[in-house]
Amino acid sequence: MENNNSVKGKLSKEVFHLINTSNIKFKYGEISFLDEKNINEGQAGFRFNAITGEKIEDWIGDEYVIIGYDSTAGCGQDPYIIKTDEINLPVYWLMTDGGEWSNPDLICDSLENFNRIIKFLEEYSEYFIDEELTDEIKGEILNKISEIEGKEKISDYWENLLNNAMPFESQ
Repeated sequence: MENNNSVKGKLSKEVFHLINTSNIKFKYGEISFLDEKNINEGQAGFRFNAITGEKIEDWIGDEYVIIGYDSTAGCGQDPYIIKTDEINLPVYWLMTDGGEWSNPDLICDSLENFNRIIKFLEEYSEYFIDEELTDEIKGEILNKISEIEGKEKISDYWENLLNNAMPFESQ
């Protein structure tokens, strides 16, 4: 039996298939994703209090479900969130700041495109750890993300993510 904090039932098998991807390691952290086994627990501290189980009133809405985390900046986990009441399941990133939440940033128009971007980033994973990511490769990656999203202007999130993999002198 699932508790009141369960989000598993909001997500289809297709959604779980799209978020079933490898973690990508960066110099200071990683991008990681939740699966069917840990999706409910992954909401703790955001949707509900991990100790008491009580709903956190400041959460942005029941239609938002955390699917993974970005800890690449080396200062905690910032969740990836899908909006389940929209057909394309847009993906947001929520920067946490000492327990205070800013408005989530739309980083991808659909979960399907987000999955394609993550799969593409996996191909470059060796660059994200070994400090070999150059401005040229970064530009190549950003162009591909723009192509996947089908728009010229993509979220600043992607450039900031890649900056977490670049040698300090290049930034």
